[in-house]
Amino acid sequence: MSRFQKFATFRLLLARPGAEQIATYTALFLFAFLLRFYRLFDLDLNFDETILLLIAKSSYREIIDICKLDNFAPLYPWLVKSWITISSDAHWHRLLGAILGSLTPPLAFILGRELYDRRLGWLLGIATSLSVPLVFFSQMVRMYNIQPFWICLSLLAFIKALQTNRWRYWLLIAFANLVGYYMYFFMVFVFFAEFFILCLRFKTHLKRYLRPFVSQLPYFFGVVLWFVPTLGRVTQVEGEFWVPPLSWEGLGGVWLFMGIGSDFRDHYALAFLLNMPFLAGFLLALPVVIRNEKLRIVLIIYGLVIAFFVGVSILGQSFFSNGYLYFLTPLYLIIVIAGWLSMRNRFLRNAGVTLIMTVLFLSLAYYYIDYYYMHDYYGFLRPIPQAEKGEGHNLSGMALDVSERLGDKEVIIHYSDPYLRVCSYYASLYYHSRSLPEHIYSKEEIAQHNGRQYLLPGEWIRSLYDLKPLPKGIWMISLNNTELFFDEAILRGEKRPKWVHEENLPLELRQAGFVPVETIKRGKVSAIHYRRETDKPAENAVEP
Repeated sequence: MSRFQKFATFRLLLARPGAEQIATYTALFLFAFLLRFYRLFDLDLNFDETILLLIAKSSYREIIDICKLDNFAPLYPWLVKSWITISSDAHWHRLLGAILGSLTPPLAFILGRELYDRRLGWLLGIATSLSVPLVFFSQMVRMYNIQPFWICLSLLAFIKALQTNRWRYWLLIAFANLVGYYMYFFMVFVFFAEFFILCLRFKTHLKRYLRPFVSQLPYFFGVVLWFVPTLGRVTQVEGEFWVPPLSWEGLGGVWLFMGIGSDFRDHYALAFLLNMPFLAGFLLALPVVIRNEKLRIVLIIYGLVIAFFVGVSILGQSFFSNGYLYFLTPLYLIIVIAGWLSMRNRFLRNAGVTLIMTVLFLSLAYYYIDYYYMHDYYGFLRPIPQAEKGEGHNLSGMALDVSERLGDKEVIIHYSDPYLRVCSYYASLYYHSRSLPEHIYSKEEIAQHNGRQYLLPGEWIRSLYDLKPLPKGIWMISLNNTELFFDEAILRGEKRPKWVHEENLPLELRQAGFVPVETIKRGKVSAIHYRRETDKPAENAVEP
């Protein structure tokens, strides 16, 4: 067969009903997946991922009870559990996030085409492929990677239901919102926004509410089953959660995050400049929503969900965070791109769209280049230029080093900044399969959002003397500067590291007769090996 004949055959295949759409969806999925696959395995599993993977090792029934103690419902841990039954390799875990995150662009294409035209569909599919926030959360094992898919599906079904009033679309709304809710609690805000729009549209025509109401009954019952545990969890974390109070700075940060996804190492002027095309597109879209009902629905849902976040954050515990709001990114991009497409001047229209895509591409390129800095939230990475080859695997490397050197009657203790110590501790637990004598040291209460509820009896120690009998040796793993631990002023108890309030483990080790004999360093991850010189504690040792 000649090349011409092969090409003609290919065109005939595309001409079949639905073939072109399938080719489009496949192309967008593969494009998104390749972008998410790049550098996917350059980092060790982080604190949040290892918590989720440790949960997934429990039974399906046990996962329900465990999730009542945390911020998420059990559906995503169940999905992860099913996935890791195929393979326990860390690469296999990460692959799940990339696959789930790549489902959004094809659906975004369908949604954009339905809302405006085919141009918006293609541009939205490409934009959601390039978006830094969407790529970022698709490169980790967390429920965030699939959530933009569910909000797109819910919005698409809602638009179609309002147009046709068909049962299948009302039921699809219930399905998307319920599955989304059982993966991510804040999906409930989307339902409230859709209900508000329904009230605006149907007003007092009660008969028109019948089909939407009946079709949403499975959603109501499903939400009620998990709503009480969710409220209980919110009450538990109120006042001690890691999200700071709502502020104008936080609002501005979310605006930057949904657009370019980075502040370029605190270069806010540059970030603001690059984000201007997004703001311009958003403002240009405001007159469009007056005459385009579908885009008006998108804007109302987007605005109401943010308003709900603001309201909850003002009235009680703040949940206004980039990560929690990130699932709204496709809606934001819809409004921005539609704003530029509404321009009558062809040159300005094309220039605006080109500028948006260029900024998305450059932001993503920066994300890949400064990859370690973008992921340094978990405290074990050094960004360029300090980073060395293999920087992202220092945690797993140290876990292996310590496990190979751990002697008889020796234990591992994690001691760093209160947040950083849980980052190293849970990662190490995972890499050691929770099979070694490993402890986290903290005199202060460990916060629930730092994983206190996942600690087994004996894993958390407040003093060396909680280890009975005292071990012959201790490997202390830290993500802080371990030079502090050799400072005589600290060892004499005259001062303590700034990140410590009520404890001084190096002093306690000295008083108990332990001396350092070896130090291993892997970038920011350090391990100091202590051995007891004598079974008799020092004279000034204090045993609780």
